[in-house]
Amino acid sequence: CHDCHNGSASWASVSYGIILCLQCSGKHRGLGVNCSFIKSLTLDSWKRKEILCMLEGGNEQLTLFFDRHQMGGTTDGGAGGNVTSSSNVGVVARYRTKAASFYRQHLMIHAKQLAEGGIYEGREASRRSSSSKQQRKSTNKSSSGKCRKKSREQQLTQQLPTVTEKESVEPPCGAVGA
Repeated sequence: CHDCHNGSASWASVSYGIILCLQCSGKHRGLGVNCSFIKSLTLDSWKRKEILCMLEGGNEQLTLFFDRHQMGGTTDGGAGGNVTSSSNVGVVARYRTKAASFYRQHLMIHAKQLAEGGIYEGREASRRSSSSKQQRKSTNKSSSGKCRKKSREQQLTQQLPTVTEKESVEPPCGAVGA
């Protein structure tokens, strides 16, 4: 179990991609389905996107996320689920934070993209694919900005008249003031 480290976990929070015991799944149900969507590992049917959430998420990944945000990713192992870190965020309360909402939303978006992408090749393959897409996006943004800048410079030089020195040519007789 992600929250209390009980070995008999048979429930899952699809929203976070974690495995939970019966007691902790009850606490998560109390958070509401928009915060933590709970399913039985054995009794419920699963959609492709939900399975991908579980594969891409995971107890360890969420624990590391909570640790990075000082939200007590580790507990004392008791059924009460008290946080041992110096954080004041309780085990259940941390799922109501902005950081947890960020994690949940991005996991769902990522799983949806993977579900539309065809064959799942594993977490590492999806990470490589995701990071290469982000690099292409940032390259396209920076290069498209340069292209726009160049074309704007070209437009300005085409619009502005150029001045060149020429030898002075005397007007023909009678052309001036006639």
